[in-house]
Amino acid sequence: MSAQTVVRKCVLVGISGTTNSGKSTLTRKLLQALPGSRQMCQDNYGLCPDDPRLNEIYLPELGHHNWEDYRSLEMDRFVDDVHKMVAQCEQLPHTCTVIFIDGFSILGWKPLCKLFDLKYFLSVDKSTCWKRRQQRDYNPPDVPGYFEKYVWPQHLQHLEAIRDQEDIVYIDKDQDIDSRVKQIVSDVQHLCEQRVNGS
Repeated sequence: MSAQTVVRKCVLVGISGTTNSGKSTLTRKLLQALPGSRQMCQDNYGLCPDDPRLNEIYLPELGHHNWEDYRSLEMDRFVDDVHKMVAQCEQLPHTCTVIFIDGFSILGWKPLCKLFDLKYFLSVDKSTCWKRRQQRDYNPPDVPGYFEKYVWPQHLQHLEAIRDQEDIVYIDKDQDIDSRVKQIVSDVQHLCEQRVNGS
C-alpha cells in the first residue's frame, strides 16, 4: 500500500432489495449483532406527500404519485448525510465503525453506491412481495393498480440497471434470517480486521 493511500476506518454496507423483502428486519438484527454499528435508511428521505416537487411524477390515470421514482426522494441530501456520518465515524477512537445503509434503490444511485464496501440484495418473488405489501401501511396508501403498473415493473427495471455490479451479493428469499445475519456479520468482521491491520 502506497503512502498516498488513505484507508477508511469505517465500513459502509448497502442493504437493498425488493420492496417488502425484509431489509429493515435484517438491518435491525445486524445492528444488534454488531454493537456500536450505525444505520441510515432511504425511507427517511422521501418527500412529504404535499411537496410540490411531486407534481413531476404525478400519475393522472391513478390519481397517485410514483413513489418508486428517484425524484420522490431527496437523494442528494441522503448522500451528503452519509458523507457526514462517515466523517464523524472517522474521528471516533474505535478501530472500525460499521454503517448500514438500507433502501430499495440505493444500489442504483451511483453517488451513493460507489461508497459501499459491501453490497447485499434481498430478493422475493412477485407473489410474496404483493402479499407482504398488502399488509403494510403507506402514507399515502397504495391505490388499485399501482403495484402492477409501477411498483413491480420499476423493481425489474432497477434489477436490470444494477446487474453489471458484480460485487453485489444476492440473498435468496429461502435463506432464513439467522443465516443471513451470520453471513453478513462474517463478511463485515473480516473487512474490519483488514482495515485495522492495514491490509
